[in-house]
Amino acid sequence: MDVALFRSQPVSIKPRANSRQIRALVEKTFIPELSANHPGLKWTFGGGRRDRTKTFDYIFNGLLWSAVLIFALMAALFRSYSQGVIVMLTIPFAVAGSVLGHIIMGHGLSSVSIYGMIAFGGLVVNGFPRIDRQDE
Repeated sequence: MDVALFRSQPVSIKPRANSRQIRALVEKTFIPELSANHPGLKWTFGGGRRDRTKTFDYIFNGLLWSAVLIFALMAALFRSYSQGVIVMLTIPFAVAGSVLGHIIMGHGLSSVSIYGMIAFGGLVVNGFPRIDRQDE
C-alpha cells in the first residue's frame, strides 16, 4: 500500500504493519521533511500511546511503593531484614521467566501481561517457604 503523506513521493507501508512500524516510518520520513519546510513546528504523538505511557508510569510507581510496603511487612513478620530481602529477591526471577515466556511465544508486552507478571510475582512470594531461624 502506498501512502502519499503530503509528500511528492509515495511511502510504502506493508499491509500487516503495526503502529510502531508506521510511527517509526512517519518519524523517519515525514516529520523531518515537514520540520524542514516549517521551522519552529512542534509535534507530539497523542491518543492511545500517550494514555498507555501514562498507565505504565502509574503501574510502575505503584509497584515500587507496594514492593516497599511488602518488604516492610515481611521484615516485621520474619523479624529479620535479611529474610525479607531473600524473599524479595525471588520477584526478579518471576519477571525474567515471564519476559522469557513472552519472547519464546512471540508476544509483546501489554498492560494485561504486566498485570499477569504482578500476579505471578505474588504467587512466587507466597509460595516461598518461610526460613526458620535456627537460634530460637
